[in-house]
Amino acid sequence: MTITLDDLNLEERQLLIRGKGDKERVVPLTDQVVEAIQAYLPHRTKTQSRHLFVSAWKGHPIHGRCINRMLKIVVGKAGLAGQGITPHKLRHTFATHLIRNGVDVRTVQELLGHSELETTAKYLHSDTRTKQSAVGKLNGLLGNGQSEAMMPAEMGTFMEASSPLHSADTPEL
Repeated sequence: MTITLDDLNLEERQLLIRGKGDKERVVPLTDQVVEAIQAYLPHRTKTQSRHLFVSAWKGHPIHGRCINRMLKIVVGKAGLAGQGITPHKLRHTFATHLIRNGVDVRTVQELLGHSELETTAKYLHSDTRTKQSAVGKLNGLLGNGQSEAMMPAEMGTFMEASSPLHSADTPEL
């Protein structure tokens, strides 16, 4: 983990992240994350290291392997062992939940630090629930929401009246 104490701005609720190729991005922190970091800091091993997360033994920066081991322990205690939960899966889940909750893809791209939109696009997979929700947004667009089927004659009249090609305001093509 390369996050240093200098990368944190708890007052502004922001974190500077250095990604691949030394690309930098600033990501906002939730109130819960700020509170967790504030609770952690008094217990952080006293060390000269500026890294945020250090080992209790000698205060060296925590490595990715250690984080994987800690996550495996937490997952096991939660009764989720064997579910394939990894730091990368958590990142993927974070992105998927953002998209499902209406966050635009460009914002997700910036939060994840992707330089190419195509990389972020892999999180755009949709499931049945997402598709049903999208189509559900069309409910009520066709008038008073009556569910009765239109008779063929009424349908023709409706199509003519609602079609922009039959509107008096539409210029001839």
